[in-house]
Parts: sequence; structure tokens; C-alpha cells
Amino acid sequence: LNVQGNGGEGRTVRVLDLCCCPGAKLCMIVDMLLGSRMEVVGVDISDARLNICKKLLRKYVVTDVVSESSEAPSPLVRLFHADGTTFPQRSDCLVFDSRAEAQETASSKGRKRMNKSARAREKKRLKQLNPGEGGNEAGDKAGGTKASPAEYDYVLVDAECSTDGALTHLKHKKKGLKGGAGGGGEGETVTATVKRKLDDEENLTALQLSLLNSGFANLKVGGTIVYATCSLSAKQNEDVVRAFIDQHGGEAEAVPLDFLDGNMSPAVSGPNHSLRFSPTLTAEVGVDSVISG
Repeated sequence: LNVQGNGGEGRTVRVLDLCCCPGAKLCMIVDMLLGSRMEVVGVDISDARLNICKKLLRKYVVTDVVSESSEAPSPLVRLFHADGTTFPQRSDCLVFDSRAEAQETASSKGRKRMNKSARAREKKRLKQLNPGEGGNEAGDKAGGTKASPAEYDYVLVDAECSTDGALTHLKHKKKGLKGGAGGGGEGETVTATVKRKLDDEENLTALQLSLLNSGFANLKVGGTIVYATCSLSAKQNEDVVRAFIDQHGGEAEAVPLDFLDGNMSPAVSGPNHSLRFSPTLTAEVGVDSVISG
């Protein structure tokens, strides 16, 4: 994504991670923007995965970054439990706010676990920060949490995919299928597991294109959106980007990745400046395409 705090003094750089869980990308983006005024927003539809994401942010963003320097701008990181294809249609789904969390951390005097009163305080703070439909005075005074469309400098869509390019994911999925309902017994091969995930590819690519369109709707004019998956399927990568460009040809254009150098793992270039990281070239697998709006 190559986010940079280059918006000028006093300007807030806004980044949206539309499929943010489990949260490592959010932490990395915050780290890249340290020293800049930032607002990083993560969205995910899975409540369970958001709980994992909150734990990561509490450990790496709140306790480490916020307390690192009182002179540096405090990072604002927010999580929304919402459908990425319609975000921010619902604005009452805030589940984490780093500044509210930092206040609670300071008042808890180092307690590692939240007790009942701490959870009640967190719930109250988030309710005050939530604008709800149409906004509210408390949320507006606190800086507002409604992530209106077309406000983000950078958007990352690391989309839901078949994960057929991630061997670790395949091993876990194969293990979960053993003896379970719907097949996938002890003798199922990795090939059969991949095929099982690709059977519903038509619906999956429709979801991916919808996520990409939603991300683009949240992008500022002149901003940058990155689409990525951990699938080897051209249908989920190059074809999705091609369909997006066809829909938005007058509003968006694909641009080359400008941060690759000789130290990067080799990749194969594709249509619309996409990059395919193949297992025959590198240990990393996936396709990235950068689109400028």
C-alpha cells in the first residue's frame, strides 16, 4: 500500500482497510504512519475475528504506540463491525476506538484484563462516539465516527477469497474437513480441498467485485485503492480488476506499483499493472493491483 504521511502539516491521512481482520495489516499501516496525523479505519463482518483484531490493536497500538511519545500525534484507529460491501451505510457499529481505549488503559492502572466496570465504561464511550443514523452531538464533539464516503486517501481491499494460494490456510481447512459434514474425509487430497473451495467461485467473484466497488466509493478523488487476494485464480484477481476497470473506466485507472525494488521477491506482471507472486518464483503467493481514482 505504501501509505505515506505526506499530506502536509496538520493534514490527517485517512486509510480504510475494508477486510481488516485479523489485524496485522492495520498494525503495519499505523507503524508506517507514525509521526503523522492519521485515522486508520478497519471494517470486518466477522465479530469473532474482530475480537482477535481488538486484542492485537490493544497490544501493539494502544499500549506501545500511544505511550511511546507524548509529542507525536496520537494515532486514531477505529474498528467497525459492518458489511464491507455496504460500508458506511450503517454508522452505529463502532466496536473499537484507540483514543477511548488509551483513556481506559490510563485509568485502569496497568490492569491486563477489563473488569465489569471497565467494560461498562468502554461500552459507554463507544456509544458516545457512535453517531448512529444521522449523527449525534456527543459523537460530533468527540471528532465524529461516521466514515462518510469519498474521504479516504488510501483503501486496502484484501478481499475474501478461496485461499487456494495459501498453503497454511489449506492445511487448516483440510484438517477441519476431516470427518465433518459435507465430505472431506481422512483421505481427501489438497487438490480436492482446493476444488471444494473453488466450486462456488462465481458467487465469490461477485462478492470481491462488490467489495472493490465499495472501497472505491469510499476513496477520495486522487486517492489510491489496492486490491489483493491470496488466491491463484485469475477469475478472483485479474478478471475482477478488469471488470472493475470496465465499470469505472472514466473514473479510475490502474497504475504501476512504485515501491518494488531489486530486493523484492520476483513477480510476474499482468494486465492492468497487476502482479502475480507465483510459488515457482517466491514463497509469497497472491495478486496485487493498484488503482488510482
